[in-house]
Amino acid sequence: MKTLYLLRHAEAVWNNAHTIDFDRSLSARGLANAASLNTFLIGLGVRFDKVLCSASERTRQTQESVLQDVKIGAPTEFLDSLYYASDEVVVDRIKDQSNGLSTLLIIGHNPAMHHAFEQLSGTEIAGYPTCTLSALTVVGDWRNIQCQASNVEYFLSPK
Repeated sequence: MKTLYLLRHAEAVWNNAHTIDFDRSLSARGLANAASLNTFLIGLGVRFDKVLCSASERTRQTQESVLQDVKIGAPTEFLDSLYYASDEVVVDRIKDQSNGLSTLLIIGHNPAMHHAFEQLSGTEIAGYPTCTLSALTVVGDWRNIQCQASNVEYFLSPK
């Protein structure tokens, strides 16, 4: 059995007209929410075999804060392809993973995180707020993730 984690970046600052979207940093609330999620993950003793993260500033900051002192099996891969990714791109990244991985975390943006969660869980949701983490239990190979049932282990939102 495998576990897929989908994390939408924490809340970012909007009010700087001189910063391009890719370079927006986390707001004070975003940093606080990421720190709370970090405490939750440490309390659960969660370990990730692999982390794929969008290369944007806000996802990098989310990764750094949420995963502080969390055990990770390999260095995080920062991917430009996850920045404006569709849910299909997210699912393709999942399918590319080695079946030796038991846990995979993807840190990205909406609407991709929202749509990937709905597609893989078969569950419709009203929204996927910033700093929301979901965990899906997957039976079988990563490459067949769309052809099998994935059960929602949890859906955590700061809201």
